[in-house]
Amino acid sequence: MSQDNRRPAVLAVLVAVTVLSSGLAGVAFADGSSTPAAQTTDSTDDADGEEVVDTFIERIETLETVEFTRTTETEYDGETTTGTQRVVADLNAFEKRVETLESSYGTNTTMVVNETTSVTYNPDENTVSKFDYRSDRLLPQLQSLTNESAVDYHYEGTDTVAGTDVYVLTGEPTQAQYNNDANVSVTVAVDTETYFPVQITSAVDSEDMSFSTTQTYTNVSLNEEVPESAFELDVPSDATEPSFGGPEVTSYDDYDALQSDAELSVPGAELPGDYEFEDARTIDGDNYYTAMLTYTNGEERIHVSTQADSPFDWSEDDDYEQVTVGDETGYYADFDEYAFLHVDTDSQSYTVHGQLTKDELTDIGSAVIES
Repeated sequence: MSQDNRRPAVLAVLVAVTVLSSGLAGVAFADGSSTPAAQTTDSTDDADGEEVVDTFIERIETLETVEFTRTTETEYDGETTTGTQRVVADLNAFEKRVETLESSYGTNTTMVVNETTSVTYNPDENTVSKFDYRSDRLLPQLQSLTNESAVDYHYEGTDTVAGTDVYVLTGEPTQAQYNNDANVSVTVAVDTETYFPVQITSAVDSEDMSFSTTQTYTNVSLNEEVPESAFELDVPSDATEPSFGGPEVTSYDDYDALQSDAELSVPGAELPGDYEFEDARTIDGDNYYTAMLTYTNGEERIHVSTQADSPFDWSEDDDYEQVTVGDETGYYADFDEYAFLHVDTDSQSYTVHGQLTKDELTDIGSAVIES
């Protein structure tokens, strides 16, 4: 069974945003207040600094429920955008509501998310969009900050932001996340009582682009009871689906339908490790075509994507180890939370990633390119 949906041509932008948020930059939004200039008199107290970092990470990782208003200012190549959102999340139930209160780059919308689905209603246009939700993170902008394999924090001291006493942490990217000439930085101002962020400022500067964003959290409530009604979305019966330009995205939950429709060869329905096909999407753009498949063994999921060729020379990136995959050379990296493998063949390129060992990944990669 397939479902055709038109997506906007901003998929490339979303990919860039994902790269930033998976490491340091997160996509942060704020009220334009300046990055705190920390009083560094306490920064030599290593024990206190380590405790602040550990407690901040623990605070984010152990959240049960949270409510906050997030205000944003982002600058990209000289252009400034702003926005304010109200977020309510129940991490135990995996439910979230995001209401856009103000935005300089779009209309105000309300989105609700659960483990499988994201639904967004636009009252100005009376349109409703429904997509599969494919992330295991409910608050990616916050939860990405706890990825210790991607960021190394340093305690700088104390300061005051918007009348709130804060600990100031600066983060540096690890080599595993960044291996280029870009200057990437993040500063997190953490409430001294709750250890929840008050302000997050991140920036990426390189010859190709300049990007900075500041995110401020106000009206914060932690681990308070949230009514189930908070995640209900009242959509009028006459609401319509928005029409998008850009690539055509088709979803599949039937392998035979995918294999019949796909414009390139797709991996088999079964892979080593008892992984079986779960679902897939194909993206058909003006100058590219790719298929993205998800497999599960009942406990874990792995993701496989394939396209006609790869525009990137993997041999030039020192972060990736050359490995043998069947009769081909593959490029492997372990990013702590997941492992990644890329293989080019004469006809197609393939990527596989998941929580796998190197041997498991190469075994699966061999099966993928031989299918």
